[in-house]
Amino acid sequence: PKLQSSTRVLLFLKRMLGDEDGDSRLFDIIVEGFHFMEFNEIKDVSDLETLIILRTLRSLGYVKDNKEIEILLFNNDYNESLLSQIRNNKVSIVGEINESIKASEL
Repeated sequence: PKLQSSTRVLLFLKRMLGDEDGDSRLFDIIVEGFHFMEFNEIKDVSDLETLIILRTLRSLGYVKDNKEIEILLFNNDYNESLLSQIRNNKVSIVGEINESIKASEL
């Protein structure tokens, strides 16, 4: 599951970034997420995948301000508490992600 999740995140990035120049914040989001995945036991890897994608979209300017998810976007830390928040609010967060992808027109 971890390899599949990593692959989905990277394919998503390829789609979203196209020919854009590098962004160190975006790089940190991905590296820290993959580092957390490698060195921690994760209940559901899709929660981490969701968080990485949400943060990526925010970094690219596609996620609008939303107080409910702001704590998830505050920094590049990854921990079980954040993943639990993803898990408990998955429907609304995935809705936010889908809305952001649609707005990107990619």
